[in-house]
Amino acid sequence: MPIFRFIPVDAERFGNVYCLIAPAPKTDFETGKIKTNQDGDPLWVVGVALREPGSRTAISADVTVAEEPRGVVEGSPVRLVGLVASQWEQNGRCGMAWRADRVLPLQADAGRAESSSA
Repeated sequence: MPIFRFIPVDAERFGNVYCLIAPAPKTDFETGKIKTNQDGDPLWVVGVALREPGSRTAISADVTVAEEPRGVVEGSPVRLVGLVASQWEQNGRCGMAWRADRVLPLQADAGRAESSSA
């Protein structure tokens, strides 16, 4: 049976995604240094809430991205591009890690602009 390191997540199925905690550089807990990806780009973390349409419960997650999420502010709706999840286990603890290619702010007038250009 194959082992998946990263599991793609269809973020479009979450009808509502909001920024809970504004983007900040992802730092190493012990050293305080900013973490980087394999290419040496700094990593960012954004706290988000994910909720399926019709559900009264939400998932909160810290999503790591390598591109600074410009324009994303607390309380604003966002779009997660290329979202993947992975399980981790360390020192008897376990959880889910979330990563995305980008976290984009949703513009209230974006839908109107697209429909008016059609």
